[in-house]
Amino acid sequence: MADSASSSVQRARQGLADQLREIQRDAGLSGRALAAACGWYPSKVSRLLNAHTSPSETDIRAWCRVCGVPERAVDLIATLRTVAGLAVHGVAARALIAAALGALG
Repeated sequence: MADSASSSVQRARQGLADQLREIQRDAGLSGRALAAACGWYPSKVSRLLNAHTSPSETDIRAWCRVCGVPERAVDLIATLRTVAGLAVHGVAARALIAAALGALG
């Protein structure tokens, strides 16, 4: 169950990253150009696009603003909050499972 929860979270993070990539591509911006316009290092854009790091709400707003679609930020932030909720529930589920297994042992 814990593997299922963590893989669900990772799939949701990747889905968010895919949406960010689509916005970047539609804007015609390279990763370096996007990073420069947002005041970030290019490695941050890479980490966000590869779902190694979750964006903050501020990151999403900047990304959308720079790409010319600030109206997309609202939906992406809602997705981010859903992903965060999945992660919290996954941690809670793993803790409950560990406690239950500890009680049995």
